Amino acid sequence: MIDLEIPGHGAFKLKHLVLDYNGTLALDGNLLPGVREVLALLAPKLDIHVITADTFGLAAENLAGLPVALTILSGSEQAQAKLDYILRLDPKSVVSIGN
Repeated sequence: MIDLEIPGHGAFKLKHLVLDYNGTLALDGNLLPGVREVLALLAPKLDIHVITADTFGLAAENLAGLPVALTILSGSEQAQAKLDYILRLDPKSVVSIGN
């Protein structure tokens, strides 16, 4: 967990990091340089969730061995599915990066 104080907005206890895969952690399905190391550094402090359509089919292979929860979405309402996922986690404890 990461405790964070933002002046004018209060204190936050961050527990989850929710990330998109392609365009955030990866390019053309392949992890960007340094991503594996950064995720490993963050994992002891945050539960890491990667949510993706996995367009290139490489997410599971490239994230293997990392302490992340991978969710592969199907269908056309992916933005809503990602929002629903975050809402189930308790939005006040979530940092979300990506689409």
